[in-house]
Amino acid sequence: MNKLFKTIILHLSEESRDNLGIDINSITETYQRPLFNYIDYWKFLDISFIEDLIFGRRIIKNSSASVTKNEILKLFINKNRNTKFNHLFIQDKYKKYYDYQLHHISGAEHCFLNLESFYCQGDVDQNVMKTHRAPSKSLVNLIESTKGHLTVIDITYNGIDNERLIQAIYQNCPNLRYLKISLMNNTNSLISEFENLLINCKLLNELIIEIYDRYINTFSWDKLFIILAKSAPIGLFKFKFHSKRFELEDFKLFFDNWKNRNPILLTIGYNPFSINLKEYHQLIDLFEKYKVKEIIKKYFISCL
Repeated sequence: MNKLFKTIILHLSEESRDNLGIDINSITETYQRPLFNYIDYWKFLDISFIEDLIFGRRIIKNSSASVTKNEILKLFINKNRNTKFNHLFIQDKYKKYYDYQLHHISGAEHCFLNLESFYCQGDVDQNVMKTHRAPSKSLVNLIESTKGHLTVIDITYNGIDNERLIQAIYQNCPNLRYLKISLMNNTNSLISEFENLLINCKLLNELIIEIYDRYINTFSWDKLFIILAKSAPIGLFKFKFHSKRFELEDFKLFFDNWKNRNPILLTIGYNPFSINLKEYHQLIDLFEKYKVKEIIKKYFISCL
């Protein structure tokens, strides 16, 4: 990994190396300058991988990790880049150092124009919220910049503006096929926009919703299930739901309204401390009942 980091450093402009206090001669003694631009061929941008490359490198003398990250990101993200990224992965490993606002980097819209998949995990937007009071601005702008190419979205989000995030997805991702969204606060705010998402994302075929509210029974699964049964596109029948607890009546409502549709492939995960053994067996019995009715094709229940 150290060799790769030095190769990346050799691609930096003289100005960037000066900003980082890098003595280029100490590198070129053992490494030759690249014959062509390797960076331009990267199509999968993994921010956490870049973090790992940067963190603790002795070659960086006079700069903080944050400054180093910004200089290297500008090397990867710029308007002169010939190839565009297909995949973007953000995992907030060193959150006390970094504040992700990729859309502010010159050329970001150009680089992410063909983005097909987007994975985001951590307190990324919570950090933006603390600094700018705009908790979903970075994610929203990034999604908007993809111009409809996104087919896969995987987001763990700890913000307050869930509604705006859902709007950005259904307004800009008509080709979306896979959506995983994990929410930690103000989770009911997304339900009012969820029907619009199902109507506009007609190619969606897998939906994963994970709710991590502090209190049990905060999220209105019954309302969401009614919307799913009413507005889910014809190809959507693979679901995974996670919550501290589920109510039998909510699932019964869901299954009773899921008639004349493709049988459901269902996975649920719940907190084992929020349900007793009797309730667990009642859940199994309910699922088996609707499996016989061919409302459910397969199901899996896990304790998380």
